[in-house]
Amino acid sequence: MPDWMKQAMDNNELGELKKANAAKDQIIAQLKIRQESPEFWKQLLEKLALQVAFLHEAFGLDGSMNTSDSANGEILCSIDISWHTASPRTMYVNLFYRPGGSVIRYWPQFGEPADLPFGVVKDELVLFVKPQYFNSEQAATQFVRDMVRIVKPDALQRT
Repeated sequence: MPDWMKQAMDNNELGELKKANAAKDQIIAQLKIRQESPEFWKQLLEKLALQVAFLHEAFGLDGSMNTSDSANGEILCSIDISWHTASPRTMYVNLFYRPGGSVIRYWPQFGEPADLPFGVVKDELVLFVKPQYFNSEQAATQFVRDMVRIVKPDALQRT
């Protein structure tokens, strides 16, 4: 058989193997998301609660966080941040998660709601918040920081 034909056959076989591996990797990622997203959610709630607890000390803001089960099987986490001045400002964000689900639904008071998908990057479960991805602590920081910027814009100086 001519070399170019052997090369073409090898390239075709390699392409098929890559497709099979990509499909296998996708199945593994889906299983990882289903198995690990409940723990990610739990850690996210813990990190959010910690950050909300220190809002007054750090920025003079009042914050609260509540979780509850909803009728459709999702867990709701509601985060409220307030700044009590002559012209008070408040903001809330609702996060919804279905245990074992592949997304966290993000519903801010201001801005567009979004489905934030879980993904696997370097074998770590992450949450994609366009255009970036975060672990649970980073996601909590991103959510709270964005809220603080809206409620009290001068609290965070951009560097």
